[in-house]
Amino acid sequence: MISDICIADKGKPAQRQGRKATGPRFLRDAISNATKGPKTAGLPPPKVLLCAPVCLPQPTGNFVLPVFFQHEYLKKTGCMGSWQMHVTGFRITRHQGHEMKNQPRYQQLGQGLTTALILAMITMPLSTQAATVTWIGGSSWWDYGTNWSNGVQPAPGDIVNLTQSDTINRIVSYYNTLYAAPTDILSSLTINATGTGTMTLEQTSYAHSLYADSETIGSTGTGVYLQSVGTNTVTNVLYLGRYSTGSGNYNLSGTGTLSAGSESIGFLGTGAFTQTGGSNTMTSNLVLGSDSTGNGSYDLSGGTLSAGYEYIGYSGAGTLTQSGGSNAVTNTLYLGYIPTGSGNYNLSGAGTLSANSETIGMYGTGAFTQSGGSNTVTNTLILGANSTGSGSYNLSGTGTLSADNETIGNSGTGTFTQSGGSNTVTNTLNLGITSTGSGSYDLSGTGTL
Repeated sequence: MISDICIADKGKPAQRQGRKATGPRFLRDAISNATKGPKTAGLPPPKVLLCAPVCLPQPTGNFVLPVFFQHEYLKKTGCMGSWQMHVTGFRITRHQGHEMKNQPRYQQLGQGLTTALILAMITMPLSTQAATVTWIGGSSWWDYGTNWSNGVQPAPGDIVNLTQSDTINRIVSYYNTLYAAPTDILSSLTINATGTGTMTLEQTSYAHSLYADSETIGSTGTGVYLQSVGTNTVTNVLYLGRYSTGSGNYNLSGTGTLSAGSESIGFLGTGAFTQTGGSNTMTSNLVLGSDSTGNGSYDLSGGTLSAGYEYIGYSGAGTLTQSGGSNAVTNTLYLGYIPTGSGNYNLSGAGTLSANSETIGMYGTGAFTQSGGSNTVTNTLILGANSTGSGSYNLSGTGTLSADNETIGNSGTGTFTQSGGSNTVTNTLNLGITSTGSGSYDLSGTGTL
């Protein structure tokens, strides 16, 4: 265990465990190793935060930089100590509770280091030290360095793999206070089990934040992500079932917050998203069944879902089932986008759907079934948009549909069947627009148009 670290402006390059001790990764690793301690049953694990003030001597002047490291145990554990790194005359000392201990120098870094170089080392983004890190532990906590191939928890810029190929079921519990800023972004996160065992990342105990450029749940095997608290922010794409043999599951509930550029549920493989609470927000697209081999499903019973565009069955098969919660589409909702695409939307219960426009059967096949809830289309609802497109809408029960315009069979085939509920068209209802278009409307029962 390291009790004290020294940085000097002269001395021989330091060696720690057979490798050069240079740069912020060394500082982080040293403190991580020095502050390891067992988690106490029923209490939060120790927290490692970016924290300590760094003071520089004259003639540079005294000023405080953003905090760097702190390790603290909650008072409930009976350990009230905290770790802070203070650079005073290039010396880092250790605090333990109210007692200062100036231990002998650990080792010295660099030959003829200047103040500017030390500052650069301390403030340099950790992403410059990116690495590929793989989970090697069993079921355990994310922040325990011994669970990772490089001995420390993942740092910003790292390529992170939660993978396994054996019979063991592993659950990785997310706890991360060391990298909690929006700029602490992982290069990628992959959850993938190719053995008979499972690999699950659960974000259910602590409301901490995870940031990644991309995430893959089920690459060539299976993967599970459980989230009920905290935030998961994906800059670009979240994949569930990325390749043909991949199968990924995401379960969002409680107060969990997920945001992504785009989400592909069933890219080449199979993806299933279940949302009973929380919020799921995309700045661009939600796609179910991206490729012809892709199969994606989304079950929304609570919480909020929002995206720029939604493609249910883009080239493959997609089904969105909504019995509660809200789904807001800024632009267009598509069911069955290209000829091989097949999309289904089932709306019931108290679910609310709103979109600028909806196209059921763009070039492929789309079916919308509504027995409850509300579907509000700001502009136009189209069934069978192009010559190869085929769209159907079945309205019954207590469902309410409203649109500015409705086109049943634009250049393709459109069928509207209503036995209940209400359909309100503000402007025009069109049946069969072009020479190739075919539209029909069957109204019966208690339905109102």
